[in-house]
Amino acid sequence: MTPHLEFQKQIYEFLLQSQFFPAEEIKRHQQNQLEHLVRFAKAQVPFYKDRLACLFKRDGTFDFSRWKEVPILTRTDLLHQRESMLAQLLPSGHGPTADFTGTGTTGIPVTTRQNALVGMASKAGLFRAFNWNKLDFTKNMFRWHAVKADVAREPKGIVVQGWGPAWETSPRSGQIISLNHVNPVGQAADLMQSYKPAYVIGRANNLFDLAREMRARGNPPKVDCMIAFGANLSEATREECMQVFGSRIMDIYNSKEVYDIAHQCPETSNYHVNWELLLVEVLDENNNTCPPGVQGRCIVTPFYNTAQPLIRYDIGDQLTLGTNCKCGRTLQTITSLNGRTIHMFRRQNGEKFSLRLPGFLKKK
Repeated sequence: MTPHLEFQKQIYEFLLQSQFFPAEEIKRHQQNQLEHLVRFAKAQVPFYKDRLACLFKRDGTFDFSRWKEVPILTRTDLLHQRESMLAQLLPSGHGPTADFTGTGTTGIPVTTRQNALVGMASKAGLFRAFNWNKLDFTKNMFRWHAVKADVAREPKGIVVQGWGPAWETSPRSGQIISLNHVNPVGQAADLMQSYKPAYVIGRANNLFDLAREMRARGNPPKVDCMIAFGANLSEATREECMQVFGSRIMDIYNSKEVYDIAHQCPETSNYHVNWELLLVEVLDENNNTCPPGVQGRCIVTPFYNTAQPLIRYDIGDQLTLGTNCKCGRTLQTITSLNGRTIHMFRRQNGEKFSLRLPGFLKKK
């Protein structure tokens, strides 16, 4: 087993336990992760050399009580300060690195550099969510999505054996059939009818289009679970997928810059934050912390991205945190994903809201 795979296995096993940790243990773990990240960033990333000075006392000890004094990181910073934000030297075992460019759904496409460790950790979090939803790794999955524009462009897609945890041998008998999300919906529907997968994963708006296409064709295959990501999952998409495929819905809240942030609870409408992998703050317009039930800006700090640390990064989303979930997990909860900041409207009473339209309406 490779060191990266061993790391992912350890993280996954830890996540199965940590989802029930008490609040004080969660706080200690997060502060410990933040201290490691901050010390590294201050030493190896020119952008943070002075920016993080407030977090250290004269004797060099880490002072988390001053965390809110750290300036908010913006997309403008990522655009204009990118070179100074890259680590000069990575910790042993954290590489290799790759650059990823977002879609620009928040208004400004940005390119970030990510090391292998952050992707492995995020995948472990996804495996935990699969565990919640009792997905069977011996069954086939269809993925209408590709990370790069030139991958899986052939109409027949790419078929790979095994999509479950790579450290286990028996669960890897299921195939994953991948088709690029830029390919037409007709090709995706053809693959669905050919392979009849138990699970389908893709962007929320693409899943809506796929469901409408399959409804129009008639006799759609049954799908056990539809896994959505990439945008707020509308009720119209949920209903269409449930009616057409008879499917359960699993929603992922993620970002290309920071990977998976939260996964939907299988028992409630809440989303559970991967607090072990990143810090999520919700702030108002004055950068004060919003209490549960109050909408604010989502500020994230991923713990494992040392190639280009994103410390207190304004991701461009509006969301609302909740309190304890009745499922029993102690993971931080999100009760609503309220949309992108640039898509927000304001009522006369000052309340912000976003418009959510079904995919077929957005195209007209």
